[in-house]
Amino acid sequence: MNFSVRNRAFLIGGAMACLGLQCQTSTNNTYTGNWYHASELNGVVRSGAVAFVVNGKAYLGTGYNGSQTQWVNDFWEFDTITNSWTQEADFPGTPRNGAIGMGIGNEGYIGTGYDGTNYLSDFWQYDPGTNTWTQKSGFPGGAREGASSFAIKGIGYVTMGFNGSYMKDFWSYNPSTDTWTQLTSSPGSKRENGLAFVINDSAYICTGVDNGTFVDDMWKFDPSTGLWSQKRNISNTIQIGYNNSYTNIVRSDAVAMVMFGKAYITTGSNGTLLTATWQYDPTTDTWTTMTAFAGNAREDAVAFSIGNRGFLGTGQSNNLWYDDLWEFRPNEVYNVDASF
Repeated sequence: MNFSVRNRAFLIGGAMACLGLQCQTSTNNTYTGNWYHASELNGVVRSGAVAFVVNGKAYLGTGYNGSQTQWVNDFWEFDTITNSWTQEADFPGTPRNGAIGMGIGNEGYIGTGYDGTNYLSDFWQYDPGTNTWTQKSGFPGGAREGASSFAIKGIGYVTMGFNGSYMKDFWSYNPSTDTWTQLTSSPGSKRENGLAFVINDSAYICTGVDNGTFVDDMWKFDPSTGLWSQKRNISNTIQIGYNNSYTNIVRSDAVAMVMFGKAYITTGSNGTLLTATWQYDPTTDTWTTMTAFAGNAREDAVAFSIGNRGFLGTGQSNNLWYDDLWEFRPNEVYNVDASF
């Protein structure tokens, strides 16, 4: 596992109290799931990268790597069969971190972000078949970083983010016409560096920061109706019909994976770097504690799911940056010897 020393003047995420250590621990023998160290990215360490999946292959690029080359635009393909990385054509836009990335149909897309000086609004398409990039219509919601994105049934969606102000506008992207449409925003909090994940063709938005406060509301978007519905809060609060015991789901700069019809969120920060991992079941709108992430606590990592396999990689913790990649198998009985 490689790492580098942090040296930057701007802040991404909350205050850190740990130096690359697992700041949040759990009694793993009572939980479910195992983490396996799968690979290491052939490129440089980084945080704030993007990742998306197209045709069963994962792609990872961009990001920030501290005191080395800082903002990067290299681009990599990951093969889950061989656990190996192949370098592809560099992302042709400005090197950046905090961008959005999503796979729609047979292509992937990267847009928005921050290059160390400017917030960005450009938008690019990657064709894995030809290993080429094409610039598309820029994001009309305006330049930003830390936005959330997802794709459902061939349409991309972008919401939230930060450009000096926190936002929650909501846009759809149709790749067949290269056009953007503004939709009804979530009634919930504005947020930066929140999570968006898709289960059964509905999207869920949660976590993140709004004006320096970690938000605890959660929302579901149904693209078939265009409507938002509120789900139970992710904080330790009492709601009618529920007696919550959620103590550390609230966070920012986390990642999410979807497997077997459930979502798994992990890493990130709530003022302290986290390894706590939670499972969300949309059928009951409830959360269950899982085996904590076995790598170093971190924020600004990336995650992706291919079939029912979930992977987490890269990220940073205080003065350290990472290039490691881990696989989480949520349905296994915890085995202390299996997770390393």
